[in-house]
Amino acid sequence: MQDFDQGDLDALAAALLRRLGLPSGSLPPAGPTRLPDPRLPELPPLDRPMPELNRPARLAIQGLEVTQATQHFGSGFGADNSIPTVALKPMVVRAYPYAIPGILTGDTLSGLQVTGELVLSRWGREVYRTGPTRPGGARLGRLTELDRTLWDREQDLWVGSRDGLSVKHIRGNPPLNFLVPAWYLRAEQTVVTVRLWIASAAGVSADASLRLDVLNVAAPKVALVRVKWDNSVGTVVTPADDDMLGTLRLAERMLPFPYFEANILTLSYTRSGNFGATVAAGGCNALWVEILKRLKEARFWTQLFQLADIVIGIVPSAAFPTGQARVKTGCGSGEDGVGAFFAGQEMTTAHEIGHIYGRPHVHVPNDPKNDTEYPKYRKGFNRSIGEVGMDVGLSPPTLYDPATAIDVMAYTTPAGEPQWISPHTYSKILEMRSLYSTVPADPRRVRPWLIVSFQLERLARGGRAVVLEKAIRLDAPGSVTAAAGQEESPISIDLLDVDDRILATHHAFPMRTEPGGCGCHGGRGGVPEGREPFLSFVEAIPLPEREVARISFHAGDAPLLVVVAGDPPYIALEGPERHEDGLHLRLEVSGSDERVSTLILFTGDDGETWTPVAEDPPTDLPLVIDPAQLTGGQRCRFRAVATARLRSATAETAEFELPRLGRGLFVRAEADPCAGGWVRMSAFIDARGLGAVTPQDVRWESDRDGELGQGFEQAARLSDGRHVISASIPDGLGGRMTERAMIVVGGRPPQTLPG
Repeated sequence: MQDFDQGDLDALAAALLRRLGLPSGSLPPAGPTRLPDPRLPELPPLDRPMPELNRPARLAIQGLEVTQATQHFGSGFGADNSIPTVALKPMVVRAYPYAIPGILTGDTLSGLQVTGELVLSRWGREVYRTGPTRPGGARLGRLTELDRTLWDREQDLWVGSRDGLSVKHIRGNPPLNFLVPAWYLRAEQTVVTVRLWIASAAGVSADASLRLDVLNVAAPKVALVRVKWDNSVGTVVTPADDDMLGTLRLAERMLPFPYFEANILTLSYTRSGNFGATVAAGGCNALWVEILKRLKEARFWTQLFQLADIVIGIVPSAAFPTGQARVKTGCGSGEDGVGAFFAGQEMTTAHEIGHIYGRPHVHVPNDPKNDTEYPKYRKGFNRSIGEVGMDVGLSPPTLYDPATAIDVMAYTTPAGEPQWISPHTYSKILEMRSLYSTVPADPRRVRPWLIVSFQLERLARGGRAVVLEKAIRLDAPGSVTAAAGQEESPISIDLLDVDDRILATHHAFPMRTEPGGCGCHGGRGGVPEGREPFLSFVEAIPLPEREVARISFHAGDAPLLVVVAGDPPYIALEGPERHEDGLHLRLEVSGSDERVSTLILFTGDDGETWTPVAEDPPTDLPLVIDPAQLTGGQRCRFRAVATARLRSATAETAEFELPRLGRGLFVRAEADPCAGGWVRMSAFIDARGLGAVTPQDVRWESDRDGELGQGFEQAARLSDGRHVISASIPDGLGGRMTERAMIVVGGRPPQTLPG
């Protein structure tokens, strides 16, 4: 091979410029006598230097993308296409390296491995440094070979032509991925810097940086209610605590929140029947609707007593019907902040929480409330997420291709398309993040409230009637947020005094339920507005200072129902007596011929805070309360509130003491059957009114391998043998608590044993 010196290269470059008709004033003399070539005009010096024509192949970064659930991109790569970043939520930074061929040397870099590092800094100070998730780096290639839908692996495809006479080689290269744990992301000015290099080519490197505006998003306060299922043959099945908490986990990873502050209420409901049954109109069946009404009542109590802003009921998975082609996996009333689902139906839960934050459906047939602003991402595929979705909480993260994945607010078909969240839905929910954030109330300042449940029924002969189902009057310090998204009230409630003067008017809004489905593809059905057989209402009415003598329900001028205040009911509460199965209470209630509604409350701090524990319990049997579901304290009491004819009466037990309980912690360790030795660990936390736990406060250890990391989700490659996996969190009482799970690794796939 002939060697070329610098003069030969310069002469070759000048000849190339002449052939291209370009100026060469910036080049050194190129004539045979080393003097300026007389055939070229003299040119003034350039303000900027011309690039060296003998420049070798280079490494470049097309852009950096940040994602916590979904990547937003258009025609290019980069930070300008990223969606907002949420503090205390895991983040992936994706760097897109590619090779630029040299002008004379060609492409000498494609096919080599590129690696690098990420540095996270705040106010000029480094807070975190890490390498790529793939230790060996990624294969480098041309810009056209970059593929967002790949995670830490290359893809080589041979695609045949239509006539079958030829094949084309298509190569796909992944970006270089850097994972940033949740606790390093704070709501401060943050800079991400990525430096890449090729180890086998000394001096070949590139770097890029971007500035992040990290948002401080409050953790939603969610109350979970246990819905027990009576199988009608003598067995009542109860959803386990970790199953209830685990049903929220996908929504935590997908939606624009750092985590949920989840509290499992002592309150529970027992129901029988087929929750999964479908109805002809495509809506929620009667079981779901009735549960949602009870959950809306519970939401008023959780708001008034400052426990939570969203209430979700969990039905045990044992109640999930088998052999049905179509199943209702859950139901919600997003405008009322409530939903109910089968345990384990995580995507249905995320879907209904989307409704709670104001998101309508995405192209659901026959639904007049479809999202008219949803972008037309892909021609012929109007439910596509449009961009690459990413489940950062899994290890390795799962990527969702917009060519096949549909939006979380869409309905899947029997084909079972994968679902994830689009940047459009993600951003819209983020805009509504303050919808369910309440201001703490002063527990010393209470006001009276009347919570009523009723139906507005349409009559066959024309006209309407109101059926009052229940009413509870109580005093509480909190406030209630109005139903979201409703403009016109079909019925109003007047509160009148003994002189027939209207003290206040309350406008009521009906519950609007939306089903979740498995193997079904349909909307709410074709019932026109105003033509439903009945509308269900659950309302919280603040009572005025003056005594209310009666309330009247109006859909026009004439009242549909008038309820006159009467005498308060009689109520007595005895106990608690300690038995092996729990604390026993004896309740006695009597009143007029009107139905008496009863609510049982618990306090562990002498009335500073109250928690609902039972609704309308039977009076012929003892009410049994599991003390493990109570927060405990030194000054505990139960209070019963009974209401009849707008008047209430209360009764309380004597003061007693229970051991103070901290937060609840539940641990799972599951083996990855496709990767020997890899174990995925999950921690589920019941806040129990003691506040949320941040991800950095969850610490993992193995008795064989030592510290394993931090966070709600953790994946680790464990050595062969028997491991006791432990997770610890602050207990909320000044100490730490630990829960354990046992797993065996080695030989065959790891096995999880009882902890």
